[in-house]
Amino acid sequence: MSETKRRRKKQIAYNTKHGITPTTIYKTTEEILAATSIADVKKKQDERYQKSRPLVIAETVRKISYRRSEERLWWKN
Repeated sequence: MSETKRRRKKQIAYNTKHGITPTTIYKTTEEILAATSIADVKKKQDERYQKSRPLVIAETVRKISYRRSEERLWWKN
């Protein structure tokens, strides 16, 4: 509790110094649900990215090793 009080005291001092008046944010149920659904879509996109990422990495490694083998052949000639 003492940590919470310390932080609150520090926040109040900062707000007073900078002329900030905290206000409550009012949102409708629809706004909250819309924000939640957007977060869900982003999470699904991230999951798809995480699943495809190993394939992209593997392809990149193949391309790099192919380029290196071409360079070795070129230098030998």
